[in-house]
Amino acid sequence: LMVVITILAVFVMNRTTVGRRFVAVGVSPPAATVLSISVAKYKLATYALAGTLFAAAGLILAGVLSSPAVHSGTSYMLATLAAVVIGSNPLNGDKGSVLATVFGAVFLIYLNQLVLILGFDYAVQNMVQATIVLAGVAVPTLLTRWFSNKSAATDVTTAQDDPLDQQAVMNLRGLSKSFGPVQALSHVSLDVL
Repeated sequence: LMVVITILAVFVMNRTTVGRRFVAVGVSPPAATVLSISVAKYKLATYALAGTLFAAAGLILAGVLSSPAVHSGTSYMLATLAAVVIGSNPLNGDKGSVLATVFGAVFLIYLNQLVLILGFDYAVQNMVQATIVLAGVAVPTLLTRWFSNKSAATDVTTAQDDPLDQQAVMNLRGLSKSFGPVQALSHVSLDVL
């Protein structure tokens, strides 16, 4: 069921107009509004679809467990959050995807099994998952800052060599913008004189 839902989600998100609108709303709601996409409607549809999938997962979990309880899914919350962080904020430049989230979930399942096989306590699983969540958020942010500082230092030395850059009111270098997998701008430079 997970494979079928994943294939369907990847197809819809990457190959249909409706899917591309969902991506546009997720990446930049103001840009989606400019494109006449009803942001409120797509956000509501996202929550409704997510709620339906969560309900289906809850029914499957209740069927697997011999005695389901209200808090049966609580132990899966951190793993779910970690999988979403892995899928939506990877080290490839914030280009998250459905497949990356599924791979993140599978990775965490096998990571948990490895931790148990090595004889570590259940609490260690939670610490490993929390570390993955923190690293998934912190590492891309730190890398972005590091590369932007390095780029700014390069621009300062370039500006000293070119007299036109010294007269410019504003210099923009290396601008890139993507909407999900669609690259709109790539390494664009702009000088305002």
